[in-house]
Amino acid sequence: MSKYKQLTDAYALNTKALIAYRADARDALRGIKDALRKHLGLIVVETDIVRIVSETDESVFPLLAKLNHGDSVSFDVAVSVGGDAGLPKTDVFVSASLSGKSGELVLTVPGINVVRKLKGEEDYQEVAKLMFDAMLKTLEDF
Repeated sequence: MSKYKQLTDAYALNTKALIAYRADARDALRGIKDALRKHLGLIVVETDIVRIVSETDESVFPLLAKLNHGDSVSFDVAVSVGGDAGLPKTDVFVSASLSGKSGELVLTVPGINVVRKLKGEEDYQEVAKLMFDAMLKTLEDF
């Protein structure tokens, strides 16, 4: 095998794994968002009440296209509240990060001391519950 062929084969494997990592990260963030929306009892799927945003309050999903092996993406899970009875509208949020380690996605939520491997719907539901509890606690503790 030529050295060039060896290099192109390694590139192909690396790129396929990177594309899979980005797709898995996207699916996990969507899963967390949907699980939190359901946990809150929101029936409308296309709502901006629950959002996954970057630290600059923009959609985090375009950042996933730039992820490389070993990179993590930091984001906020934000829920819009208020606007009723003359109360100002605001966001309640929990900060988190998602990274890929050994072919697995790992969610880290520093504010509530959670480090969890994400494998599917049950994990998303548990994470949504923990994030909800953390948001509620921030509003109740004054």
